[in-house]
Amino acid sequence: MSKTLQKLTATRKWISYIDDERSTGNSIIVTLQKGWEFADDPNCGVQGFDNVSHAELGTRKDCVKWVKVYL
Repeated sequence: MSKTLQKLTATRKWISYIDDERSTGNSIIVTLQKGWEFADDPNCGVQGFDNVSHAELGTRKDCVKWVKVYL
């Protein structure tokens, strides 16, 4: 995993895991922590990004939101 992706995981508390699957022809898969979702895709906590720049931009604080979790 690139240093930038490692930094995103370490500094953005809403990111649970990043899986860089580009070597197998897929994308960079970002999984958010429980209770977080992508602002442009309600109820979705997983998104794929084509490159590191898109992953960095797509996981900014204004691109995610905290939602109340009901157990």
